Amino acid sequence: MSFNLGFIGGGNMSTAIVQGILKKDSHSPSRIWVSGPRLNNLKQWSELGTNITTKNGEVFCNCDVIFLGVKPGMLYMAVNDCLKTLTTAVSCKKVLFVSMLAGISIGELQKMYIIIEALADGAVKQGVPRAQALRFAAQMVAGSGKMVLQTGKHPGLLKDEVCSPGGSTICGVAALEEGKIR
Repeated sequence: MSFNLGFIGGGNMSTAIVQGILKKDSHSPSRIWVSGPRLNNLKQWSELGTNITTKNGEVFCNCDVIFLGVKPGMLYMAVNDCLKTLTTAVSCKKVLFVSMLAGISIGELQKMYIIIEALADGAVKQGVPRAQALRFAAQMVAGSGKMVLQTGKHPGLLKDEVCSPGGSTICGVAALEEGKIR
């Protein structure tokens, strides 16, 4: 892939996504940027060969697709930091932002197809070509299933491992529960 991929927030969800991407050799680690508030918390990312920084603006300036993985309460601060730490003059740059939400284990296959379609539709709405959006959505769902099988952990435990108190993931879980996803 010829675009730079960024992650504002290097937590569990970002880690899972990047590990899946790197395992498939579909993206060079040198084309991945990760920001977080402290460099010592980004050590694992550096070991993977990715670019690390404490400046969200650096991720914005260097990346075409950015996964936003911060808690809702930290969003204002993350955006503010992005604006304060821009490393170049940016005028009308097109960037696709992806807000990360929770993965939910669902036993009914037909619901899984609807979820894959909905994920792809959301990406298409943001400008991602349909075929690519569908592939990304299917890979995300397949990766979640694979994680359950490989770790032997209960899906609820895996969900809890990526949900931070007050974070965007638990908010996504709540929205899915309110929508009667089960």
